[in-house]
Amino acid sequence: MTSLLTIQKLESLALARYDVQLCSLGDAVLPPFLGSALRGAFGHALKAIACSMPHGDCGRCLLVERCLYPRVFETSARRENGSLVNTALVQGRGVLLKKRQDAPRPFIFIPPTSGITNGFMRARDDFLRWRVRVKAGDSIVFHLSLFGDAIQELPYIIYAISIMAQHGFGAERAPFALDKIFAVDAQGKREIVYTDGRGRIRDHTNNHTTLARLVEVRLAQLAIERRARNSASAPEPGAAAASTKMSSEAITSRTGRQDDRSAIADGARARPLADSSIGDGQTTIDNEVTLRFITPTRLRIKGQVIENPSFAQIAGSLSLRLSMLAETFADAPLLYDHKSMIERARDVTTRKSSLRLMALNRYSNRRGGKLELDGFMGDVTFAGGAVQELLPLLVAGEFLHVGSGTAFGLGRYLIVS
Repeated sequence: MTSLLTIQKLESLALARYDVQLCSLGDAVLPPFLGSALRGAFGHALKAIACSMPHGDCGRCLLVERCLYPRVFETSARRENGSLVNTALVQGRGVLLKKRQDAPRPFIFIPPTSGITNGFMRARDDFLRWRVRVKAGDSIVFHLSLFGDAIQELPYIIYAISIMAQHGFGAERAPFALDKIFAVDAQGKREIVYTDGRGRIRDHTNNHTTLARLVEVRLAQLAIERRARNSASAPEPGAAAASTKMSSEAITSRTGRQDDRSAIADGARARPLADSSIGDGQTTIDNEVTLRFITPTRLRIKGQVIENPSFAQIAGSLSLRLSMLAETFADAPLLYDHKSMIERARDVTTRKSSLRLMALNRYSNRRGGKLELDGFMGDVTFAGGAVQELLPLLVAGEFLHVGSGTAFGLGRYLIVS
């Protein structure tokens, strides 16, 4: 078994990404982090359209094995003919999920984060005190990622989003209307696939992608950005411009056209490489990487909440999440040596860190009360020989998030260098 987690191994996990645009029907005051509200409202709406039983209790429901709601919102490991469905065989780890155990959800809500930056949050309580004011007619846009079989449930998901928007968000239940839904392809290009009142979803299977393709495109972007920075720091006048022009021409010659730059994640841009020269997980990036955590990130390791994580702790948490997603939703086993990879990750050190703890609470109907979800935000720079080798895993984490609460947008980060 090959120990490396390479791009090709990520091909079996299908993804579809969407931008959802809602229009406010009145003035509204929203919480600073809308992800928890989006996830909760979506769950209520999905159950309303899927549940056929008056008691509404999935634990004693005859239809639970066939019902859309538990498959999407309360996902658990299942067995067919005595073996786990889509089992991931990770050397040194084995099967991660037992029958009926909670599994990762096949979706990620990524809420708007306008104004919520590390520089703005001077104290840990700022995140709780700040509010977003929306006027009637204003639009808000959130991102939605779907994994595996959940992609085929898009009509139900859109219907549930429409209902949840009408019911409203925040303490005042401010109502919204579903306006448009855009499909986002691997290069970040958007295409309108649904408009309120149209009644049909436009075919967009060409926009569906895989985790491997997303990682490939993002690695190409990082390589181009690094070459541009290196050229800009060179003493020869005009070197940066020449490098940028050469990169642009190289992409045009490979794809046959000059693609428009489109958002990949929170303003990041990418251009596709038709025959990527990155290789099997390799890129021109140096053995140093900076991660910018832009939503609170909560890592729990052996019951302890980690406030200043090491590179190995982040890599281990990412590996666990990726493995569990593959075990539940991928089309083929995910084969790599987790233990060997984490051993190499321990050689990477922290060069500098500006991480700070942010307070975040959410209310859970399932658990009955408020849950504290304090997490770190900010930048951390790591350096070491294993950075380049583990870069595909780090890039995958940009699309999968890391830690607790990933389904509603926590644990989101970007690679900024």
